[in-house]
Amino acid sequence: ATDGIQDPGNAGTLLRSVAALGGNRMFLSPDSVSPVHPKFLRSTAGQWFRLPPKVSSIVDLAGQAKRRGVQVVIAQMNGEPIWNMDFTKPTMFIVGSEGQGIRESTRKLADSICSVPMAMGVESLNASVAGTILLYEAARQRSASR
Repeated sequence: ATDGIQDPGNAGTLLRSVAALGGNRMFLSPDSVSPVHPKFLRSTAGQWFRLPPKVSSIVDLAGQAKRRGVQVVIAQMNGEPIWNMDFTKPTMFIVGSEGQGIRESTRKLADSICSVPMAMGVESLNASVAGTILLYEAARQRSASR
């Protein structure tokens, strides 16, 4: 799920990654970019039609996920390194906006906070890259546990 992502290229690329790495849906918060923005559609490379994104409240989504036994994980700079996390369980990832990151109200919903370790001097990754790395790590862990 996205928390306020505004860049249509980032959001569309993230949807493409969700589809490529075995995710079953993508949600956009109501204040994220429109899922019918032309650049969003182009960035999905056709995956929009296979896995159309849904716009929904992050608070509602996280509550529903938790009731179904899905862990809610947010990506943030000061989180636990992804290789120390267990993503073999059903997981809902929330990625924050490019400028603001994760809102405090969203942070409170998380079961855990993870981060993508980076080399010294690198401040951050863009939202689609960070989200793709999380999805890849989840797919890798699930494949290894079979």
